[in-house]
Amino acid sequence: MKNYNDLLDLLGFGKHNALKIPEIQKLSADQSEPAKFRSRVVLLAKEARQNGNKLISDESGYYKAINEAEWENYKEKRLSLFTEELQTFAHIERISVSDLIKNIYHTNVRENNYELF
Repeated sequence: MKNYNDLLDLLGFGKHNALKIPEIQKLSADQSEPAKFRSRVVLLAKEARQNGNKLISDESGYYKAINEAEWENYKEKRLSLFTEELQTFAHIERISVSDLIKNIYHTNVRENNYELF
């Protein structure tokens, strides 16, 4: 697979069409070692999302969201995991989550107008 579009072309819509990485590798006829291929798929999936594609990866495998509800469900699960991680790190550092975010992004999260990059 050369780019994320190659990955998207292999994937179907909806959880019922999910493909696990070995299946993706077989369909793509990629001969690289499985660990290397897996890393490539993870990077391509991230790139696909960064370019506005609603690509889901979960215990079922990889697939494109069939509708907005499927995407929102995935997004809520992921955001919940991120929130838990932020709370854990903030607790370890003995600071608030907003201070942790401020330290990560070098911004004041209490202001109404801020950007996180």
